[in-house]
Amino acid sequence: MKHSLYIRADRILMCGITRPHPEHRHAFAQIFTSTGSEPGSLDVQIIAPNCLHGLESGGDPYFSLLFDPSSEIGFLLRKHYLKSSDSPIIRISLPDPGFSLPGLVECSISSVLLDASDQLVRQLGCAPASAKIPRDDRIQRVVLRMQEPDGWGLSAAEAAQIACLSTSRFLAVFKQYTGLPYRNYLLMQKLIRGIHLLNRSASFTEAALAAGFSDSAHFTRTFTHSTGMNLKEVFKNSQFIQVFYDLPL
Repeated sequence: MKHSLYIRADRILMCGITRPHPEHRHAFAQIFTSTGSEPGSLDVQIIAPNCLHGLESGGDPYFSLLFDPSSEIGFLLRKHYLKSSDSPIIRISLPDPGFSLPGLVECSISSVLLDASDQLVRQLGCAPASAKIPRDDRIQRVVLRMQEPDGWGLSAAEAAQIACLSTSRFLAVFKQYTGLPYRNYLLMQKLIRGIHLLNRSASFTEAALAAGFSDSAHFTRTFTHSTGMNLKEVFKNSQFIQVFYDLPL
């Protein structure tokens, strides 16, 4: 059965067929939906970061969206839903989002997954203001430098110098432009680069060191901490899992 994993700087998307999953927790805020909704609607769960949860049954198409809680979308999910509730899991029903979960599972185009995630975020009223901010050439210079072979590990001070800004001003402008703190952006860059190298047949140790992790355990632990998934299991079953990523960002 086909599953898809899509990772970019501000989100991790997963879709496929549910199967029983032991209770687990992850550092990212989650939007989760599966079949079983009334016709013309979509039942959605919003799950707080570090909330213990699991799946007791399986066999249904699902779509899962994970957002860094310090990102703009993660902040809006907490502000509009999780902070106003005593429960770490919120269940709501949304109007028909205009996509089919079974169709999404069978899709092999990453842009379709991204469009579906944007649609859900908009329906929840959590669309980031950064998506409407005009291009900032100062930040673009930093992103372009990070795309070069020796530029992806820039410190905040080095990035600020390229942007011709003070470090504090750069950090503020970067988050406004991307919706993500610079430190967290760098961490996601490392994960994406490591996954990219795994896809090119590097060993876990080779991928971890080349991406800037101290060792393979640090690499896999960071992925599990963010997503609740075992990265080695993902690649062990890679014949059934399509892995998409945005590189460079």
